[in-house]
Amino acid sequence: MYDGVGLRTPRGSGASGYVQTNKLNPRGAAHVKHWSENDNPGPAHKKPNQEIMDHKRRREIEAKVFELRMQLEDDGCSASDVEQRLACERSRLQCGSTGPEGTSNA
Repeated sequence: MYDGVGLRTPRGSGASGYVQTNKLNPRGAAHVKHWSENDNPGPAHKKPNQEIMDHKRRREIEAKVFELRMQLEDDGCSASDVEQRLACERSRLQCGSTGPEGTSNA
């Protein structure tokens, strides 16, 4: 035994008696801090990016305008009438005159 570590004698053990240090699990690492519920506030909540929200809103508006365009063209309206109605509908949607379910208040 060398400094209190290892075998007293390597005879009959099938080992050479060479003692290596354990470098992967040092003895000093046994101290672990245990978290309580009050110590960890949880993930921080971020506000949504305003540019992304604006872009999403514009895409929804253009999707509704495109659906109206397809409906008006299928009904056989003239091109100038279609453009005029689309401009009116686009400005109405941009002003936010839609209800909570996406239906108009009028």
